Parts: sequence; structure tokens; C-alpha cells
Amino acid sequence: MSKSEKGMKSESSTEDKIGASTKHAEDKVKDIFIKLEETVDHLLKKITARRSAIDNVLQKAKFKPEWELVRQSSLQFDTNGRLHANPWVSEMFADAVPVVQRFQDDLSHLKIRVSYMLATLDKEDTIQNNPTQSWDTPSAQLLTVLKVINSMSTWAVEVQDSWVTYHMTREQFGMDPKLLSVAVPHQSLDRGKALAAWDVKMAGETRGMINTLLYNYIALEDILYRAGHFLYKAEKSGFMLIYS
Repeated sequence: MSKSEKGMKSESSTEDKIGASTKHAEDKVKDIFIKLEETVDHLLKKITARRSAIDNVLQKAKFKPEWELVRQSSLQFDTNGRLHANPWVSEMFADAVPVVQRFQDDLSHLKIRVSYMLATLDKEDTIQNNPTQSWDTPSAQLLTVLKVINSMSTWAVEVQDSWVTYHMTREQFGMDPKLLSVAVPHQSLDRGKALAAWDVKMAGETRGMINTLLYNYIALEDILYRAGHFLYKAEKSGFMLIYS
């Protein structure tokens, strides 16, 4: 065999090895994206179910209150002179508190899963680690999901802080000796009117909070759908899309 023939054979063998290696790497990357896509699809189904549940909560009569009845229920005392909680607001809290806490649980679960997906991409060297990544990369899509999750987590904490402020302020109102005096019509006092307005304000904020919660779930649905769709395109397109 001539030197030229040996050289051609060696070159052909090298190309075959490179081709096989590239094919193996590409199959591995596609497998990763298929698994990530399945994870996103599972998360999306869970969020969709949560969104439907919040929609059902908003249809309840308690979230369409008669504001005058909320106002009239603000000043109710027991035989020991202790101020009762407003029954209308309490009924709204009965549904609002657990759904916000569940929302926080959902966000924590999402954050862990998305972080895991990002770590998987990074571990397999399927993304380029630079701060100027465009929107059209798998990592950028998932990082955007994380940013949204962090923003929503902050909102959920602020909602619960507002509930604490509401209850503490209401307790302070209830300690006013003038409100406890039966000789004075409670509704005629500025303090009594302020308490009634405080309850109406919280009832309105609670209904608005549930609406915002519904919006948040819709937003999560949309961004997870976009991320899943992009992962699907990345899986179908192979290295060209991943490294472009």
C-alpha cells in the first residue's frame, strides 16, 4: 500500500471517529433536552390545575361581597367587650390564606426543578456561560423563569405581611376605650369609621390579591410553555441551535 493510500485511509478513519463521536454527543444532548422537556410539561400541567382552582375561588360569593355589609360587620363585640373579627373578611381569609401558601410551595418546587435543569445544561456543556446570552438559548429561557419566580415569591411575602399589619392594627383599634363604651354609638366615632374603612379596604385588597394570584399562575403557564417549546426546538435542531 502506497503512502498516499495509507494517508487517505488514516484520514478516513479519523473522520469516521469524529463523526461517531459527534453523533454520540448529539444523541446525548437530545436525550437531555427530551428529559428537560418532559419535566417542563409536568410542571406546566400542575400549574394549569392550580390556575383552574384559583379561578373557581374567585367565583365564590364571598369574593363578591356587599361592601356595606362588610362595613356594618366591623364593630361587633362579645360580652367581655372584645372586638370580634369581621366575619366577611374572615371568610375571605379562609380561602385566601391556603392558596397563597400553596402558591409559595409551588414556587419553591418550581425554583428547585428549574435550577436542576440549568445545572444539567451547564454540566453537559450545552450552554455557553457568558453574560450576554441572547433570549434564544435554553439557559436564557430558564433563567427568565427563575427571575419571574423570585419576583412572585417577593409578592407572596408582601401579601402575608399586609395580613399581619391588618390584624395588628385591628387589635389596636379594639383597645380604644371609646369604642368599648356602650354609651357612645360606635359608628358615629371617627375611630369606628376608620375601622370600618380598614375592613372594607382589606376585603377589596384580598379580592384583588386573588385576581393577582390568578394572573401569576397564567403568567407561569405562559413562560413554562415558552420554555418547553424552546427546549423542543433545541432538541429537534441539535448542536446548530444550541451553540448558535
